[in-house]
Amino acid sequence: MSFWPRFKLTPGEERVGVSKYYEPVSGKRGVLRKVYHGQLMLNATIRNPVYNFQIARRSRVFALTASGDIQQFRIQLQDSSGEQYLAQPVSLASLLGGYVELPPPVYNVPVVDSGGFPATAPAGPQLGWVPVQGHPVTNSPLVFEPNIVLDSNQSLTMTGYPITDYNSINYRVDMCIHVWEFPAWQDGPR
Repeated sequence: MSFWPRFKLTPGEERVGVSKYYEPVSGKRGVLRKVYHGQLMLNATIRNPVYNFQIARRSRVFALTASGDIQQFRIQLQDSSGEQYLAQPVSLASLLGGYVELPPPVYNVPVVDSGGFPATAPAGPQLGWVPVQGHPVTNSPLVFEPNIVLDSNQSLTMTGYPITDYNSINYRVDMCIHVWEFPAWQDGPR
């Protein structure tokens, strides 16, 4: 299981005058942790959806999380210089350390009234119980170690591929790209 990485400055970043936190005395600006949202949609007409992530500041992409139909996608990551971060398109569900049961399981949960007490009228197959459909589970984020470094205006492209050859249904994945941004960075050493 992966965990969120701790932020550490590289020696090159320290030499340029970047700080982990804002320092009012020295005037160093701190690094910002941000989350950007993206989406891939796959259907009969869009066979290889592409999401292009680009920001104006130098940044380090350290993790990716996703929800939706992750079991239906394989992805490939590539930056604008042509460097690929996966040798071939890989199943998104296996990258995220999650699993999906198809169809999702049905659980019986107790029905409670507005006061928080068990209901007395039958609500399902048993007295006071109602079936609820479960949800897919993702255990951990995809953590990039080392971080993917994107210089100013450099982009990271995510291309989706279907798991199966034929698909006539709309599938969708919503992603969060977790980055550390360097607001005061001038193109300097890495």
